[in-house]
Amino acid sequence: MQMFIMKRLLCILTVAFCSWITPTIESRSYSQDSFDTVIEVTGKLKAARGNTLTITRDDDIDVTVKLHEDPTKMLFSAIAKPQWIRVGMLVRVEATFGPNGQAVQPVDKVELFQAFQAAKLPPSARVKYLPGAYSLTETQPDAQGKTAGFQPGNYRIVGPIIGMGPEGIIVNAGPVRVPLPIAAEANWLIRNHDLSLATPGDIVKVTGFHQPPDETKIIASDVRVTVDRVYGEAGENDRTRKRTRRSTTATAKQDAPTAEVASPDIPNPAP
Repeated sequence: MQMFIMKRLLCILTVAFCSWITPTIESRSYSQDSFDTVIEVTGKLKAARGNTLTITRDDDIDVTVKLHEDPTKMLFSAIAKPQWIRVGMLVRVEATFGPNGQAVQPVDKVELFQAFQAAKLPPSARVKYLPGAYSLTETQPDAQGKTAGFQPGNYRIVGPIIGMGPEGIIVNAGPVRVPLPIAAEANWLIRNHDLSLATPGDIVKVTGFHQPPDETKIIASDVRVTVDRVYGEAGENDRTRKRTRRSTTATAKQDAPTAEVASPDIPNPAP
């Protein structure tokens, strides 16, 4: 009899516990799912910590923004001068190569970006961030390309700068080194997916979701920070440039991802 009573009591307690915890779990899930209304906000950067940033709207109301788990959904854009560029910086360039594996004309646009952990990138984006030489040419290999052992065409070159000179740069594109002539008036575009170069007051545009009627908490789907500062221009803050040089070079050496996609065999330049 006593055993029966104990089992009965245990059953009642179990049911009661489940009845208490189930609404709690459902409440948390509903709370997250309730961020289902699209919102766009523009404001000034106030603070950033971890995957959360705070921006101040024009009406002086602070808005908390949770960044997307895909780091490429947050973009910081700026322009740099050639004198700001350093060995070790990661670049992304599109160029046309001839049968000898050399670029047929100087590059007029170079994108600079920060290193990522490959695991945080969606597969479709890895050809833009992992070191390598990726063919952008859709045509079939021609006889000349087969004979030379290299298929001429358009390529996206991704990797750290390992050499610089008056004529251009050399990029370590995974298993190959690629020399790239750079046009005198080339555009050097900073395309970072972090806020290492941002400063309080920078304009931030956010697209995301919120839970009406509260517009002060947003789960972001896209964040854009675009500044008119030109890095490397006369009058630039020396401390910022030195800090950027050290952190960028260290990141490129320690955390630069290795190529995970097969790359075409572009001949190495002579030492």
